[in-house]
Amino acid sequence: MILGLAGHFLDDRVSLGTMRTRTTELKFITNPRRVSAAGQRVTPFDGPVAVLTDGLSASASEVFAGGDVLYHAFGEFETTTGLRLEGRGVFPDRPVSVTREDLLTGRDAVLTAALDWIAAERGRIARSHSADDDREF
Repeated sequence: MILGLAGHFLDDRVSLGTMRTRTTELKFITNPRRVSAAGQRVTPFDGPVAVLTDGLSASASEVFAGGDVLYHAFGEFETTTGLRLEGRGVFPDRPVSVTREDLLTGRDAVLTAALDWIAAERGRIARSHSADDDREF
């Protein structure tokens, strides 16, 4: 399932890691989505994506954050960089603390932080593209 989901964000077939069990080694290769259910050509989303996790994240959500593939506890998943998630878990790039006040007022500090990060990334990408456009050839 995660391999197909990753296809919404990746246009090339790339390895996301390997799942090893006692008897099998499964290589997880993305499945780019190039056609919609209606048969129309689509291109992957190429903007920034924030994956939100917490202490209860597990299985596919944890692996998508750490290696972008489906993960089952019956095997050991290793990312393409050699990172093993079993027993370690995934640590956020930007931890966000949630306060009692946030919970009482209905403020979602994690979602707000993710949206702020996405906005900053979009700005960084736009500035980078603008600088490329300003170059003389």
